[in-house]
Amino acid sequence: MNLCAGIAGSSALWEHMLQREGFPWTHVDLTTGDGVEGCSVVIVTSPTDRAGLDTLAQFLHRGGAVLAAP
Repeated sequence: MNLCAGIAGSSALWEHMLQREGFPWTHVDLTTGDGVEGCSVVIVTSPTDRAGLDTLAQFLHRGGAVLAAP
């Protein structure tokens, strides 16, 4: 697992803050799981569907962290 934040959804605030701090980040797709495996934390910016919840549950089970930020 890399030291990288994944942003699920769209958030100019999180993107700007992570860029300003020099913290690596990427966009991830919770429905398909694309990009999640390369992250140490996933920032969830909006409600997600059942597939997204399943992806997050697997991510947490593997030791990842989730930050829910409405």
